[in-house]
Amino acid sequence: MIITQLKASNIKKLKAVELDFDKDDNLVMITGKNAAGKTSVLDSIWYALGGKRNIPAHPIREGEDHAEISMILESPKGTYEIVRTFTEKDSYIKILNTDGSPFSNPNDFLEAIIGNLSFDPAAFSRMEGKKQVAELIRITGIDFTDLDGQKKDKTEERLLVGREMKSFPQVSEEVLTAAKTALDSEKEGVSLDGLLKAKAEIEAENRKYDSAQASIATTNEEISNIQNEIARMKGEITRLEGMAASQELAVKDLEKIPKPLPAALDQVNTDISDISKRSEEKYANQKIVNDWNGYEKKKQEYSDLTTSIEQLDAKKAADLAAAKMPIAGLGWDEEGVTFNGFPYNQLSTAEQLKVSMAIAMASNPKLKLILIRDGSLLDKDSLAVIKEMIQEQKDGGEDWQIFIESVDDSGKVGIYIEDGEVKAIN
Repeated sequence: MIITQLKASNIKKLKAVELDFDKDDNLVMITGKNAAGKTSVLDSIWYALGGKRNIPAHPIREGEDHAEISMILESPKGTYEIVRTFTEKDSYIKILNTDGSPFSNPNDFLEAIIGNLSFDPAAFSRMEGKKQVAELIRITGIDFTDLDGQKKDKTEERLLVGREMKSFPQVSEEVLTAAKTALDSEKEGVSLDGLLKAKAEIEAENRKYDSAQASIATTNEEISNIQNEIARMKGEITRLEGMAASQELAVKDLEKIPKPLPAALDQVNTDISDISKRSEEKYANQKIVNDWNGYEKKKQEYSDLTTSIEQLDAKKAADLAAAKMPIAGLGWDEEGVTFNGFPYNQLSTAEQLKVSMAIAMASNPKLKLILIRDGSLLDKDSLAVIKEMIQEQKDGGEDWQIFIESVDDSGKVGIYIEDGEVKAIN
């Protein structure tokens, strides 16, 4: 199904145009100076086919109160005329069959023949990666935003786990085995707390003994002083002798308390030193084992995250494989569009245009029509690619129409528009 005739009046900058298209001329160039009305020709096609939702608020030429587009479509099944009229309040459409009878529901007809007519392959090639992805999501209805977000989160989490793995000291298997063996062979002995308690008790007994000895020395000194004054203190001697006798008894009781030997205290200190050393060795060995266990745990987390990422990639690949893509090999990730596994932006200009043209062709299965705006940005090689693809389609039995808008003031290229009217057809 192709367009064989277009009439448009008072559409945007157009006054009135009437164009008949040769069925064998599949590449239609619409040229003219800037603001001459060439864009309005492509807009007329789009307004006629795209439905009310694609018509701007003010499609009528300034100073006019109505506009009209009439388009003839031909297909092997018949000829159809689409007429869309515009008033200041609304727009109206009717579609006539080959026999002149109107369709009861013209919008159903348009929905049946129009794919993604708004897809511009040249504009697509110039988009940045994320906008290209958004365009493909719009066309295919397939959205991997959630999967890509999950993968991004898992990848960032795995990166953090990898950094944590590197923070653990790396030890050989021999060192780890030696540390584990030492911990396993560690026997329960005298605890450090017990030795310290024993030491404190011995030191307390020593302090009691020293205190008793000091008391005896003080008493004997007093006895000596009193004996020197015995002549004048006889009565006092009797009292002091009684006190001395009592104190002697107390001394004898104290002498019965064994005094700790210096050797016993030295042994306790030695034991404390030994157990402290063993405790340090145990701590060092335990740290080696703990570090190893921590590393192994992070290693497992890293592996689990890698598995999760691979599962997300597998699900995305499966969804892509099951999806009805415009062309085989097309895909995308969080970075941008891919084709046969290669980033779109790494393809040559010709390859990019071939891919975007293939997307456009696959997106318009019945109405074989592609609209390309800003055609001035297409070089000779790009135009050659488009012509080659059109010919390949023609050889395969399908006729495509490619309308290209391009700035050209020579008046010698394509359909030349000037001041809203057709001035030349080349």
